[in-house]
Amino acid sequence: YIDIFKLNGFFPALGISVLRTLLGTVSAVLVCSFLGYMFTKEEMPGRKVMYRFLVMTMYINGGLISTFIVMKSYGLLNTFWIYILPMLISAYNIVLIKTYMESLPASLEESAMLDGCGYFRIFAQIIFPLLTPATATLVIIKTVSIVNDMYIPYLYMPKNQNKTLTTFLMRYAGAQ
Repeated sequence: YIDIFKLNGFFPALGISVLRTLLGTVSAVLVCSFLGYMFTKEEMPGRKVMYRFLVMTMYINGGLISTFIVMKSYGLLNTFWIYILPMLISAYNIVLIKTYMESLPASLEESAMLDGCGYFRIFAQIIFPLLTPATATLVIIKTVSIVNDMYIPYLYMPKNQNKTLTTFLMRYAGAQ
């Protein structure tokens, strides 16, 4: 361990990994929770079509080459945002949150609507605090997947800047 701590680039890689994990987990939990909430609303236009399309992406994806081309055309290669944006929305996580939300009593939302609350306030002050078990599950899933991810940093960071601790240690061990 002492030899690893002395390596040039260990602490920047550790910082990138911690920052990526914190920002990625928090933003993914918030976005997936709110999208799951929106998919439970009957008033949302095109809700059923969009939800079916979202679930379809769990089975059919764009593929490696087309995803790489999209990330390159958006200018995300060799930037820190490549760590956050592709993992922001996950169909499985949205389905998980939506399913849990459907078990909550509708009377909570109805009483808040009668008191004059809008959707954002209902979500932030009533629904999201009740999502603690589903949110904890989502935090664990996202944290483990982000920490163990070698695909995104290895593929989308060819200039070796902003490398994560996982790819740094992989290079140190000679597994490349």
